[in-house]
Amino acid sequence: MNQIQAVIMVTKGSETALVARLEGSPLLIGREMPADLIIDNQFVSRRHTLITPGPDGYLISDAGSKNGTTVNNTAVGATPVPLANGDLIRIANGEVEMRYQVSSATATIRSSYSPTPTVTTSGNLNVDLQSRTVTVGGVTLSPPLVGRQFSLLACLYAAGGRACGWEELHRAGWPDRDLGMVGRNEVVQAIHEVRKRLTSVGCTAEISSVRGFGYRLDA
Repeated sequence: MNQIQAVIMVTKGSETALVARLEGSPLLIGREMPADLIIDNQFVSRRHTLITPGPDGYLISDAGSKNGTTVNNTAVGATPVPLANGDLIRIANGEVEMRYQVSSATATIRSSYSPTPTVTTSGNLNVDLQSRTVTVGGVTLSPPLVGRQFSLLACLYAAGGRACGWEELHRAGWPDRDLGMVGRNEVVQAIHEVRKRLTSVGCTAEISSVRGFGYRLDA
């Protein structure tokens, strides 16, 4: 069996964009070591959620946490259940949200614990999620994308060509603000600034608008 490539992207509950690559080994999510994906949030248990490889993809189970794990608003217990592309994972009573995303065959994503030095998207765009740097054609973007601009780009990249909706973009760029506190115009303006920076340095990947839904990163 060829194990599918997939990622877990934290979209709420972390001050920085976190993406973990699933490479056929178990992934433990928790507040501190020995977790593979560490989320510094007081409501996350030391050992919170476990993702394991299965015959047709990946399975998720709660690792004995205090505040629980849900997938698409359905509680998950100690018995592993399968994950599907795009599933919304919430832990710690919704304090932390994550997306399970199956990667395209050409995507290589760096996790917070992977030894791979860089994250490469299609075209000439490279994103390093650990150092939060962006390179275009081998040249590091300077001044760098920071704050929500980087987080929005990371969100679009991790989607692997899938369109990201307004809520998902909001969670990535404004994790500390409620949904009703961020207008679409604010998201549009932030995306515009990211697009302008990438275009100005000859980036071949394009951020495309998806009418009535959100945005997508295209090769």
